[in-house]
Amino acid sequence: MPAPSTPAATPAGGGPGVYNPGIGSAPSNLESQVHLLMDIVAWGATSACVVGIAIVAAMMAVSHHRGTGGQHFASLGYVMAACVLIGTAGPLVQFLT
Repeated sequence: MPAPSTPAATPAGGGPGVYNPGIGSAPSNLESQVHLLMDIVAWGATSACVVGIAIVAAMMAVSHHRGTGGQHFASLGYVMAACVLIGTAGPLVQFLT
C-alpha cells in the first residue's frame, strides 16, 4: 500500500479550510418572514382543531343514528385537549420572551 504523496492541507498552510462565516448578522426581513410563518402555522393548527371537532361530531352522529355506542367522547377529549394546547401556546411563548 503506497503512502500518500501530499499531506492534507490545513487552514494555516494556506490550503482550503473550514468556512468561517464570521459574526455576521441576520437578514433584515428575517423577523417578518418568521412571523408570517408562525401566523400560517397558527391558522393551520386552529383550522385542524375545528376540522377535528367536526369529524368527531360527525362520527358521534353516525354512531347514534346506527344505534351503536363508541368511544367518541375520548376522541372529543383528545381534540379538545389539543385545542387548549394550541390556544395557550402563543400566549405562553409570548410570556417567556
